[in-house]
Amino acid sequence: MTEEQAALSSFGRAVGGALMQGVPSVQHQRFASHEIRESILASSPVVDADSLLVVCWGLGIPVAQLRVFPLNAKRMHAMSVGIDDRAAILLARSESYLAPTAFTVAHELAHIMLGHVDGGEAVVDMEDPLQSADDGDDEEAAADEYALELLTGQSNPSVVADTERFSASQLADAVMAQGPQLQIDPGVLALCAGHATQKWDKAYGALKIIPPGNQDVSSYINELVHREVDWASVADDVQDYLYAVLGIADADV
Repeated sequence: MTEEQAALSSFGRAVGGALMQGVPSVQHQRFASHEIRESILASSPVVDADSLLVVCWGLGIPVAQLRVFPLNAKRMHAMSVGIDDRAAILLARSESYLAPTAFTVAHELAHIMLGHVDGGEAVVDMEDPLQSADDGDDEEAAADEYALELLTGQSNPSVVADTERFSASQLADAVMAQGPQLQIDPGVLALCAGHATQKWDKAYGALKIIPPGNQDVSSYINELVHREVDWASVADDVQDYLYAVLGIADADV
């Protein structure tokens, strides 16, 4: 672990521990990716960012967007941290679309469910797992497979374009038509196509068209923190700390 990753790991455990003060303890359980997917699909047409966030909070796993970082460590994409027998997910990179957030949350949840943060460990993903090259890291590969199976039903989904050249609007139309049939969020399916073809400009162009389009995902994530954390159970000095690192104003709580 690099010095930067060590600093982020320590910082993440501090933030995660602070959040735990206001999150009810839930008996730790491990679920296979297909179990969570089936549970979500019982009441939702697809597995998306919204449904994953509901699952995480329901399992006692807070998901928060960091606004402040230690030292100059600003390159982190996301991290999952173990706190005793509990865990938290911390997002670092601000997103404009829910689909990339769905993959990030699924990937970090995978680290938790696969036991990668047991014993108070932390997994720091410096790069976006969706776009980073395979570096031979077995834990990262396992988390990717888990996340993809959770989101798509397949650990290695095959997405094949029926034409060598396609526009963002054509991709958007295709995934909006096929996604619901496959029980895959259209935005996630567009990202799978981007990964398969390496035409990320077309994938992100499609996300602009696919509802709900561009939005402030970071604020949306922390609005859930506002609602889900029992602030009365959080010590005043810890509240101040969380307000600062998550960019929460006192009036929001």
